[in-house]
Amino acid sequence: MKDHREQWVQNGCSIMVDGWTDKKTRTLLNFLVNCPEGTMFVESIDASSFSKDAEKMFQLIDKFVEPIGEANVAQIVTNSAATIVLAFLEAKYQKLYWTPCATHCLDLMWEDIFKIPTLKRTFERGIAVHGFIYNRPTLLNMMRHFTQLKEETRSKWAKEQLGKRAAQIMLMPSFWNSVVYALKVSGPLLHVLRLVDGEKKPPMGYIMRLWIGLKKLLQVLLVERKKGIILSLKSLTEGGVFKCIILCTQLGIF
Repeated sequence: MKDHREQWVQNGCSIMVDGWTDKKTRTLLNFLVNCPEGTMFVESIDASSFSKDAEKMFQLIDKFVEPIGEANVAQIVTNSAATIVLAFLEAKYQKLYWTPCATHCLDLMWEDIFKIPTLKRTFERGIAVHGFIYNRPTLLNMMRHFTQLKEETRSKWAKEQLGKRAAQIMLMPSFWNSVVYALKVSGPLLHVLRLVDGEKKPPMGYIMRLWIGLKKLLQVLLVERKKGIILSLKSLTEGGVFKCIILCTQLGIF
């Protein structure tokens, strides 16, 4: 710990606040301090009772800034923060920066993108098919062994109402068209996510170029969607679900 504290004074440090929810639905905040010496865990706080209280959240973060020293803290990195909490911090620490978590920002982008009616409907249909298959272990094993769905159509599950609905969805050309579109939109986001969440190389020098390219690509995809330029996958769905999925991954979507 002594080596870390010396680095805080010499090179500065970042306070990182990692929020998560446990199995008891408690809101827990992990406080860590990062510097060239490495990342040090400081404390974990149960913030369930005041996670929505901006003033108490400010007091909590402030409690960790003071012992480290304002002059030693370059930035505070959080998943998200209320505007009023940031206002409190900026009023007291005018040289301190707040940096949102890049991974969390991408999560929010995915959330917004899949509010688009077409993508939302496709996602819900995919969840319905996924739930039907994965909640039935025997059917799941059959799915893993067969690609043309011949055995599945003769099984008892094909006679269930949910099974008929799942089959109907998987044989919809419009569903697979929308799947391809969803992959085209989310693929570039996944590429950026892999970079910012990876450990092979520092991502900072690459993020801006990727963001600019991502924005341009998403604009093109939205224009294509409005013009109705969508790849037809009717022949693929008739050839089997797994062939369709495999071919989708070979279309250069990512």
